[in-house]
Amino acid sequence: AAKDLETYGIVGRNVLGDLTIEGPVTRATMAKMLVMMQKITPEKTKTVFSDVPKDHWASGFVSMAVNLGFVNGMGDGTFFPDEFVTYEQAIKMVVCALGYGEDAERKGGYPYGYIMVGTSLGITQNGVSVSDSADRGEIMIMLSKALDIPLMVMTSFSATDDNKYTIMNGKNGVEYRTLRTMLESE
Repeated sequence: AAKDLETYGIVGRNVLGDLTIEGPVTRATMAKMLVMMQKITPEKTKTVFSDVPKDHWASGFVSMAVNLGFVNGMGDGTFFPDEFVTYEQAIKMVVCALGYGEDAERKGGYPYGYIMVGTSLGITQNGVSVSDSADRGEIMIMLSKALDIPLMVMTSFSATDDNKYTIMNGKNGVEYRTLRTMLESE
């Protein structure tokens, strides 16, 4: 599972040359991995969060993750970049990165709507305690599965009605587009 993520530069090896799969993942690292899955390497920049200054190592990634709609922070102007991401937070971020955030909101929002959508997409493992810190190996499995899920993209915006979305599944004349196809494109 981790081999593809390493090939695409989403995860790397430590100073000993090991691909660490044990231990928790910080919220900043999770934001970085999701932005890297979009084939973007942002510049360090000021963020909307009081606890992620421009000189924080992940400021560009966190800022880009906000711009792409993957993260919202804690609701009080903070992001807690060095806190460990929980499974439910990770699931929400991945569901949003795949474009299914509005679908999850319609199904109850955070956390259960996102867990429901994440489960239906097949990115979550059975039996994980969603409020626990997410294990790096489990995050890598989740991200590996996410590589091949057809993206959901907004095809029309409406200020009055529901926005229209298309699942890029390659059927009925629709382009096939996943995170993997994006990563492999020139």
